[in-house]
Amino acid sequence: MADILLATTSSGENFFRFLVALFAFIVVIIATYFVSKWTAGYQKTRMTNRNFEVIDSLRISTNKYLMVVRVGKGKYYCVGAGKDEFTMLGELSEDEVVLFHKDSNAKSGREGLDFSGLLASFRLKSGADEDHEE
Repeated sequence: MADILLATTSSGENFFRFLVALFAFIVVIIATYFVSKWTAGYQKTRMTNRNFEVIDSLRISTNKYLMVVRVGKGKYYCVGAGKDEFTMLGELSEDEVVLFHKDSNAKSGREGLDFSGLLASFRLKSGADEDHEE
């Protein structure tokens, strides 16, 4: 029976089935992309202009974090967050909190470190080392 089905299908028919499957795959990938973009935008608008903001976080272990959280206009708290628990460790004054702006090149508290700056400083340093060797 299987031999009869294979004999009745032509190579053109198989190619057409392949094109339909490829088209369906591409449509699913494109739909996934746009749904992900929409979901990210929706979540971003929901999370902005709120009374709570995570200022900084530090991973302690696989599921334990220390966080500095801003509540309201100027109250800062240090909290410990785990998988099943959430503990307030203390209140911080506004002077004790160092804010890093998201629009600057600050990454993980390292101000002004970008690849081009690091490369330039490495070139300067290696050039100075070559001068001493001669």
